[in-house]
Amino acid sequence: MKLNPDCIRDILFVVEEYSTYSNDVSEDKLYEKLVPKYSQEELLYHVRQCEHSGLFLDVQHYFWRLLNSRFISLWSSVHQ
Repeated sequence: MKLNPDCIRDILFVVEEYSTYSNDVSEDKLYEKLVPKYSQEELLYHVRQCEHSGLFLDVQHYFWRLLNSRFISLWSSVHQ
């Protein structure tokens, strides 16, 4: 997948708006704000790229047995 700087920027805006020191941003919140502008796969790819680039302090991946869906908590280094 090709890196989309606009998608990264939009993810960072959502994280900045909704995260606090004690409140993470869920994958659902990203989907609510950024789908259909970006696909879920595109959002997850770019969250991973943000994580690898050091833009997020911590990304937590959760797997549910029945739903087999992934939820991500984002902790933005913007709020240090």
